[in-house]
Amino acid sequence: MDIIIYLLLFPIVLSKTGDIKVNTEKFCETAQLDKRKFMPLVRLSITGQMAGPDIYELLKLFGREKVEERIDNFCFLFGKERAEKAVGEIIDQLNKEEKWKKAL
Repeated sequence: MDIIIYLLLFPIVLSKTGDIKVNTEKFCETAQLDKRKFMPLVRLSITGQMAGPDIYELLKLFGREKVEERIDNFCFLFGKERAEKAVGEIIDQLNKEEKWKKAL
């Protein structure tokens, strides 16, 4: 399934009771997503930045409606192709960082 579809489905995690981090891990596991690669996309779509405060605290602060609105806007503004390209670039960057960490 297209990663953008998972991004659009992600706000469901915020509607569940319990810990957001645990629910996110279950979501990623069920969808067979690498959380280390998926969560930067979530951050980018809701904040427009690749770094910042704890993502789970941001998710709590924004709440489901705001997160869903921002993800929808991200996908709409960038279009599917541009959003997929952004995702690809993020994944490439994370893969490069992993290779450097292993080399050290």
